[in-house]
Amino acid sequence: MSGIYNTETRAITYRAIEMMPVSGSRTYKQFSTVVAVSAKPKQLATKIQLAGKAGSYKNDVEVTVQPTIAGTFSGTTFSTSLIILSTWNWFDSTTIIDTANISSATAGYPTFTNNHQKPLSLQLGPESYLTYIPFTRSGPNTSNFSVYFDSVKLPYTHDLPYYSMLLIDETGTIDSYNEFINQDQGVFYSTVMKGLTFTCSDNSLGVTNTDCSLVFVPNQQIELNSKIYVTLTGMKVSTNKCVLTKNSDNSIIPNTCSSNTDKN
Repeated sequence: MSGIYNTETRAITYRAIEMMPVSGSRTYKQFSTVVAVSAKPKQLATKIQLAGKAGSYKNDVEVTVQPTIAGTFSGTTFSTSLIILSTWNWFDSTTIIDTANISSATAGYPTFTNNHQKPLSLQLGPESYLTYIPFTRSGPNTSNFSVYFDSVKLPYTHDLPYYSMLLIDETGTIDSYNEFINQDQGVFYSTVMKGLTFTCSDNSLGVTNTDCSLVFVPNQQIELNSKIYVTLTGMKVSTNKCVLTKNSDNSIIPNTCSSNTDKN
């Protein structure tokens, strides 16, 4: 049996791997010991200070972190981190750590570094997000400390959604945690639109098959798959076609529309 074989050698180029910070250690050491989170101390002071307009971005959001009181929390290497699990993507591409708000006068204050150790946000499911925030501390102690964020995305709901926070020490071990479940307290509130106009090509009495346009400017971003309701007085509407566009680039947004039973 004979055949022709390709003896060409393929050149493979590997991407250069960035060096880790000299004073740091690799972050793959997270959770070196399997342990139930519930077996760790639940620190009630560990929380995100959230309130504002639903769907908006907020600056100077303070995250208070309370290490374990018994013993000494140490975070001198980059295995130290905050891990936040949430039902909304509060940390998106615009969110940044506000290092100017961190007081170096506080003993053991957190420090953040360059591109090697930036926060990372991952979507785990339709309503499940994990945010990993690595940091180090200037020295060990057990006092509370704060981390500040700018451009934090507030949820679209009026109530506080679920989130939990884990504090990880320099060995990759869970130090403490806290969690918050929706408590129907309405900490996020709605606002009126910035602009609204409604025009029809012919709105005389008895006219049918007219084209009407509703132009509006929302106060915050509109969530994907949202429902927009328009209620009319003294006018009956039977919709058979809707076109939703963005004025910024005239792009068409996919949508469906219908009128309710009383046609208003």
